[in-house]
Amino acid sequence: RVCSEEPESSCPGGAPGRCNKNLVGTLCAVCLEGQAQTLTSSGCEECGATMFGWLVVIPVVMGVLVIAYYFTNMEVVIQATPFKAGVMASAIAVSAMQALALVGLMSVKWPTTFKKVSSNLQVVLLDLDGMGLSCLSGSDPLARYLMVVFIFPAGLIWLFIFWSFTLLLTKCVNEKSWFRPWKLHFTLNTAGLGMQLGYGTMAAVAMKPLMCYSHPNARQSLITYPSLFCGEREHSFLQVAGISFLTIFVVGFFVICSYAAYNMPRWCAAGQRERVQSFRFFMANFRFDCYWFILLVLLRGFSFALAVVIGTNVPPAQTTLASLILTTYAILQSWMRPWKVPVINATDMLVNAGLLLLVNKAIQIDTDMESQFAETFCVGILLMIAVAIILALILSALALVLQKCGAEWRQFLTLAAVGKEKHICDALKVCADDLIKIEEEDLAKKINLSNSYDVQTLLKFIDLVSELFDNAMVERVKFSRVNPTVMNRRSIASAASDLMLFSLEASSSSTASDADQANRGSIVSHVSESAGAGNELPETNEAQESEVLAEQPEVRSKMITAL
Repeated sequence: RVCSEEPESSCPGGAPGRCNKNLVGTLCAVCLEGQAQTLTSSGCEECGATMFGWLVVIPVVMGVLVIAYYFTNMEVVIQATPFKAGVMASAIAVSAMQALALVGLMSVKWPTTFKKVSSNLQVVLLDLDGMGLSCLSGSDPLARYLMVVFIFPAGLIWLFIFWSFTLLLTKCVNEKSWFRPWKLHFTLNTAGLGMQLGYGTMAAVAMKPLMCYSHPNARQSLITYPSLFCGEREHSFLQVAGISFLTIFVVGFFVICSYAAYNMPRWCAAGQRERVQSFRFFMANFRFDCYWFILLVLLRGFSFALAVVIGTNVPPAQTTLASLILTTYAILQSWMRPWKVPVINATDMLVNAGLLLLVNKAIQIDTDMESQFAETFCVGILLMIAVAIILALILSALALVLQKCGAEWRQFLTLAAVGKEKHICDALKVCADDLIKIEEEDLAKKINLSNSYDVQTLLKFIDLVSELFDNAMVERVKFSRVNPTVMNRRSIASAASDLMLFSLEASSSSTASDADQANRGSIVSHVSESAGAGNELPETNEAQESEVLAEQPEVRSKMITAL
């Protein structure tokens, strides 16, 4: 064979240009003018019914974009409603379909079932040949590609045309009319949400001119447009169009989102409402403390398309890069749990795990290539493991040296800046003052409206405070946290020794009261007698110890410090 045909059923073999299904061309990939191949047809058919379908679809899509303005600009709440949960699940479904379609573009050999599913999902990547796009654009690959590239700009143009129309219409209707013009920042938000959902598709469309696969005769064709050989003049035009779209829309959108994510807290603090509302799609689905996670979602879609491009002729590289992308995303997703609804977080993790397992089910094509790549990959993984362990040891050693020198060391182990204790204390006192002032009923309402993750964080904070200040909330603490005071409890003899030191220090102080001295002596005597056998107290004596300590708060506090 001189060329590789996709699908192989289109080519019966023999001389070049001998094709099945009424297809023509060297690679049997093109229909005659006035004909198109659709998903439901077995070959090329006349464009009559297909043209009518496009005349219906285009107005419907324009209407959906208008309706989307009202749904995407609903009130953003901390606690997601069931409707919003459904929207989040739909967003994950769209992302999964984009990933499955991209995986199908890899050069590896897939099981028949997955290959068929992925082929049907190519429409998600705007591979509209199966919907008879050539009836509108003709069979020329450049015309077909330019029409696909123009879909996203056309959608944006239509949104802003309708926004301008509503402004003009407002001047013609009564001010008291029910009609309200569109707001610019809400229009921007609608456009942003559409680009976010279609980001993986945009990345794939932009990189299609770079996806060339090799034929047995060493020539290359585009995966999406196999009738066009890479390196030809027309292919150069496709590359220019693709790189321009990649720069302006794909990279440009990510840069704008990064800028907004960086400035979002400052805009909120300054009350810049319109700027924040222009990017409310950041916070519509994600927790308010993880709004920036949208950048990682965008990066995953972009990286998937990039993996297909980088390893087009090296299938093991494609599956490896895809696995690394999915693994990295899984780690960050399970760490941050960014979605507002726990079930959506679980769904996202399961979908990601499924994609990861699926990518690694590719069938080997070239055993020698697979072996060579596996060798290189294993060396890289071993180096990564070694570097990770060495880096952890270096950071631990550096923190230990700083600790011995009396310098701040915690940031090297927490991998984040550690707040100053005084600032934390001041902030806690301010919070305590606010909690004292607020009515219990109002506080209950605010908690009821909070996100489930925020409520869990609040409960953990209560447990922590109860533990730090040895509060009486034993029922909560013993079920929700391990108590380090009990875990680190030393023998009673050791604790008694520390208490004797406390007693000696207190007796040397001229400000200590006689009553306090008597109490301290009583506790020391009690502990010393209990430790006479050199063993820890049994449970009954621990209970007695707690009763004595409860009656003498100051000494009780010192006992806790000793333990």
